[in-house]
Amino acid sequence: MEYIPNQKEYIPYQKGKPPPGDNYILVRVIDEETGKDEGLQWVPREQIGDAPIRHEQINSLLPMLRWTWRHLEKYVHWCRTFEDWELGFMRDTNPGSEVAIWVMATYAFLEFTHDERWEKAGVFKAVRKVLIGRDDLVRPKRVARRLKKLMSKPPQFLKDVENFTADGHLKTGERYLR
Repeated sequence: MEYIPNQKEYIPYQKGKPPPGDNYILVRVIDEETGKDEGLQWVPREQIGDAPIRHEQINSLLPMLRWTWRHLEKYVHWCRTFEDWELGFMRDTNPGSEVAIWVMATYAFLEFTHDERWEKAGVFKAVRKVLIGRDDLVRPKRVARRLKKLMSKPPQFLKDVENFTADGHLKTGERYLR
């Protein structure tokens, strides 16, 4: 998903060892000049640039993408508009998989916050940490476990684009998911 400029300030990933800091994300680094795969490395978030646009259109995914945006818009601070959100997916190597991940994350967010006793912005931050593999930072631990479980087993109807309207509404399921 990310395009990494050729820099050598990365920290090689070691299985079982925690990230070097909260601002690091795990990425596969490819040397721009040689094309050599330098493996998984921890990279400071601020060193990640924009990937080139790889897909001119992702029209078939737009109903699901609009659904995620409708529910997450106020928490996705790195995007000002839906068009910014869409552009990120157009840059992704496999936008279908990335949209599926965000559909699962949106479902987990909505399901988890449905009972209204959780502060939504905090839950969204926890969802993001789970998505980037930093569930070790989510407190209490049971929140991370439940979010991971919800993300791993979303309802089948969320996997079919036909269950979403063109403007991003879910046609089936509980009202709070629509």
